[in-house]
Formats: sequence, C-alpha cells, structure tokens
Amino acid sequence: MTASSDAIRKVDLHAFVDGQLDAERRRAVAAYLDANPEAARRVAAYRRQKAALRAMLDPVLAETLPRT
Repeated sequence: MTASSDAIRKVDLHAFVDGQLDAERRRAVAAYLDANPEAARRVAAYRRQKAALRAMLDPVLAETLPRT
C-alpha cells in the first residue's frame, strides 16, 4: 500500500465503530485515535449516535408485519 492508501479516512472511522475492519486496519485506526484526540472525540460521537439510533429503532424489529 502507498502512504495515501494507508491514511485514515472518515469511512475508516465509521467502519471502526461498526466493527467492520480487519484486525490490521483496526489496530491502525486505534493507534490513529490514540494520537488524535479530535478524531477520538468524533468516534465517541459516532458511538453515541449509533446507540441512540439503536435505542430508537430496535423496537421496530419486534413489530409484526402488517398483512396485505
């Protein structure tokens, strides 16, 4: 990989929050967050947003589907 392809991008931060990164990339993002407090705050906000959406929308999964 080139240096530009190794750069941590917003998509990497979202994938990190969602547990969608392989082990190597997860370690790279974690190291980036350790060195970048602003990015770490952004990831914390993404996690809060994800939790709020789950709390709001998970009950929909328990609803029965309407008959057509």
